[in-house]
Amino acid sequence: MNIDALFDAVAHAGGTIILANRVKLKQEQIASVTAERCGNCNLWMKDGCVPEKNTGRLRSMNDFACRRFVLGYSSKILLAQFEQEMVALQGDLDDHLQNVP
Repeated sequence: MNIDALFDAVAHAGGTIILANRVKLKQEQIASVTAERCGNCNLWMKDGCVPEKNTGRLRSMNDFACRRFVLGYSSKILLAQFEQEMVALQGDLDDHLQNVP
């Protein structure tokens, strides 16, 4: 193996690590936006939020959601966007892995 091939292999490995990290971060974003927490609920800070009605205080966006959890509209929009980005990232990673020097 000559030095150029070595540098090409190292550069390719670095690219693989970068793309794999982007995929992992996107997976974490998807998990966060779909987590059953009050901030992702369509009822949070509205009249339909039973825990807020019962206690008379606002719940934190990171509180665990109650049984009436309904994924909020903004969370659904972000989920669709993140899923499209994930497909693109997976495609980039697959293409990158197919082109090994």
